[in-house]
Amino acid sequence: MRELQLEDLFKFTRILRKLDIKKEIQSLDFQNVENDSTGIGIQVFWLLLENSDKAEKEVYEFLASVAGVTPQEMKTMSLSQLGELIQEFQKIPGLANFFRSAFKQVTKN
Repeated sequence: MRELQLEDLFKFTRILRKLDIKKEIQSLDFQNVENDSTGIGIQVFWLLLENSDKAEKEVYEFLASVAGVTPQEMKTMSLSQLGELIQEFQKIPGLANFFRSAFKQVTKN
């Protein structure tokens, strides 16, 4: 798992816009995100999965890029591997700030 980069922010923002989940994003609780980045990470991950049919290819490509695997490997990952990936994803430095920046771009009028 690699650290997030500026390019990832642009990719992630495009995915969020394509998923059209502005309301869901606005309902996320960022009050305690510094103390519980795990919770927000899980919420975001499930939002992506629940709506991935609208941007399936882009979601696979984004997650695969961060995880250091191919999109095909991401697509065929077992549920136990996915659980491990989610745990590793939550440990990425600056994850809460990354989400804040992306969500700010998507939810602004």
